[in-house]
Amino acid sequence: MQRIRGLSVVGVLALGACLHTDEPTRREIGYISVNAPSVSQSQVTAQALFFKDPGGLQFPNSRFAPDSCEARAFIPGSTALVPVGVQYISAGDSVGMQTDSATGFLKAATAGDGTTSYVLPNGGSLPLTPGAPVTFTIPGAPDGFPAATIAGKTAEPYELGPIDTLPGTDTALVVTWSPAGDDSSAIVLSLQYATSGASDLNEQIFCALRDDGLDTIPGPIANGWRKSAGLRHVDSYRWRSTLGAGQTELLGLVAQYNVSKSTLP
Repeated sequence: MQRIRGLSVVGVLALGACLHTDEPTRREIGYISVNAPSVSQSQVTAQALFFKDPGGLQFPNSRFAPDSCEARAFIPGSTALVPVGVQYISAGDSVGMQTDSATGFLKAATAGDGTTSYVLPNGGSLPLTPGAPVTFTIPGAPDGFPAATIAGKTAEPYELGPIDTLPGTDTALVVTWSPAGDDSSAIVLSLQYATSGASDLNEQIFCALRDDGLDTIPGPIANGWRKSAGLRHVDSYRWRSTLGAGQTELLGLVAQYNVSKSTLP
């Protein structure tokens, strides 16, 4: 799944890091991500991973996302979708993907870090109207992931409002976006900035938010953003999760729509 400028990702599988379902322990896990890159938001990429349950696995759930912000270091790079060291399994020859206007097939590929996933051939993408549903059909494999189908609504487009670069000392920083989402989606926001003497972005205000169109970042958290006289950049995405379960498997789908902003306010 393509990542945006090293933005930390809420919608990833983790051991003890995200809200979990109340499903019993499963033997096989399937995780599918759909991403609308900011450079071409009518096209989406997809990645599907299937592996044995390592135990203690928790799925991201956009209906129960946190609503908080914190100041922390900004480290460019990507975030692994699944925990390191899982045992990958086959889900069949290919995974079918159906959008509102196209059909494609994800094929198994192994990355340099050992991650085995199903992706569209040649790093490809498929057309999709943001917010439209997408369906994945998994043929299944003996001693691997069983046959299954999952369908979910993708994330709708939105725009960020103006962001003040000079809020008063200890004054709250108001961030808006529109249109607001619903109780099935959530927002991740990263206000990145360079501290005094830094030549590149090195700190951020990181927020995981309810998708209600408005957040007020407390003044003490926003002070680093206010004091910065160097580079600034904002990354964000709306995400929505869909979960499904069978007799032995747990299958999840996370879709995200990315928005970046360099012109401030």
